[in-house]
Amino acid sequence: MAFVNVAGASLIRGGAPVSSSSDRIPSATRVSMAVDIPSSPADLLRRYTNLKADQGRTAVLERPAETTRRGGVDPSRKYRVVIFKDPAQSKAFVADVLLKVVPDLNKIAATRIVEEVFYSGKGVVGTWVLELAEMYCDLLRNNGLRSDIAED
Repeated sequence: MAFVNVAGASLIRGGAPVSSSSDRIPSATRVSMAVDIPSSPADLLRRYTNLKADQGRTAVLERPAETTRRGGVDPSRKYRVVIFKDPAQSKAFVADVLLKVVPDLNKIAATRIVEEVFYSGKGVVGTWVLELAEMYCDLLRNNGLRSDIAED
């Protein structure tokens, strides 16, 4: 074990003090710390082996790759955002939410979707890649509409 006295810049290794006057630090900022320096190559190897043994007990959580083309979700696949009829909501409310949330919609397209929802019970808002479809679905839900995504 070696001791480093930063204030006086003196090192003690194996009982023999070594000082360096060129790296003096003002006495107001005295700091002392112990540094564990291996005494031999065998000691270094033992510490390295213990370090590697400790790594075996460490758990690492890995997420499966979702964006791979083999076995995962295909990033180019399209998903439909579907909204469902809710008797508690008026046509005007649904149209306003659609216009507010989906920037690609104009008033005529929003009215067409609303009529489809109130006539058949559900309507397709649009088709996007998975991330955008999830985002629009969440925004519609946060604004009070019942929505979901479905594979196209």
